[in-house]
Amino acid sequence: MPLECFIAVIIVFYFGFLQGFALYKVAIILAFSVIGISGSFCVAAFGMRVNTFANSRTSFAALPSKPYPSSRCRMSIGMAAGIRRTAHHVVHPAVHRG
Repeated sequence: MPLECFIAVIIVFYFGFLQGFALYKVAIILAFSVIGISGSFCVAAFGMRVNTFANSRTSFAALPSKPYPSSRCRMSIGMAAGIRRTAHHVVHPAVHRG
């Protein structure tokens, strides 16, 4: 919360005093900043939840000390597609040049 308050003070100072915007314009900028920060927070929270779920599934699959179930777990939750796509762009960068 202190970071958000600091950002609000900076926004009010910059747009209110340095740029000379009207008070209602500064309020609109602050409102949309709060919406943007809230959206980023929700995306990060969802990502942490999905990552925790994926890690727990992989950990429980590895408990019997057999490697195949834990590697198969990534395939079943869709992580392999993103890893494959990222690896393809890293290994074959010339294919994707315009």
